[in-house]
Amino acid sequence: KKVVYVEPLQNATSRRILSMYYQQQANVPVDWRNGLDMRSLAPAQDPNYLIPKQTNTYETNLKSAKPFYEGGLLNQLRHGYGKCQYRNAGFGYEGDWTHGRTNGQGKLQLPDGMYEGEFRNGEITGSGVRRWKDGSQYTGEFLDGEMHGQGLHLRANGERYEGGFVRNQRSGHGVLVMQDGTCFDGIFEEHRLNGPGTCEASSGDRYEGDWCRGNMDGVGEYWYTNGDHYVGRFARNLREGKGFMFLAASSITLDCDWERDVPLLNPSRLTVESPDKLFWVAPTPPPPPK
Repeated sequence: KKVVYVEPLQNATSRRILSMYYQQQANVPVDWRNGLDMRSLAPAQDPNYLIPKQTNTYETNLKSAKPFYEGGLLNQLRHGYGKCQYRNAGFGYEGDWTHGRTNGQGKLQLPDGMYEGEFRNGEITGSGVRRWKDGSQYTGEFLDGEMHGQGLHLRANGERYEGGFVRNQRSGHGVLVMQDGTCFDGIFEEHRLNGPGTCEASSGDRYEGDWCRGNMDGVGEYWYTNGDHYVGRFARNLREGKGFMFLAASSITLDCDWERDVPLLNPSRLTVESPDKLFWVAPTPPPPPK
């Protein structure tokens, strides 16, 4: 009868279980943890250390050394459906294996939560759900363990984002709703709006236009809750450059340049287009001297 050796990472709990698969070497001291002193056996690198059936089960208890594996095996590798408790505290996997790697559908227990979904070649890749202990959750696509592709991210503080991700960052088209109800809809890059987009504030204000690194920057249109309406250029969230400002209280429209959110020149001319349309127009600066 051939002598085979027990892999240290796949411990059994008793002599009875061991005897189903292995022949005990002579003069090996008994260890209370698992019936055999694994440290006294021949090196696990011996090519004959494990000769399993197509499906095998290895069990452990809380006092045994970790990690441990319970499930299918093929050619001395984890294969098929199985469970594994890793040596790192808080890590455990249950699901499909292929030639020693997590591959297919599975559940991964993590110190700060868990993941359930697809695995490819040992990595969290594909569609799945990631949950955190604080109540946050992400449902969508992953690449190498990171949020990557389309997904829905719900944070414990009430923040909600649905759209594109690149390496855990909001990127591509998406919709972000903040805790107070403010909604951003547009093109994101590195978590921030960058390109065309809209913002509907919880106060009732609304902006539609260009964004740069999370700021209103470029050409846009802003509607105020009091009825005022601005169309023109912005720079870092402020009116800057040429713009038209309709004042609802007086029905007057300011047509002038702006700097840091205020008119650059005081209006000097009133233009009446109709009884309900009055325009204050800034004076034309004199030509430069020759």
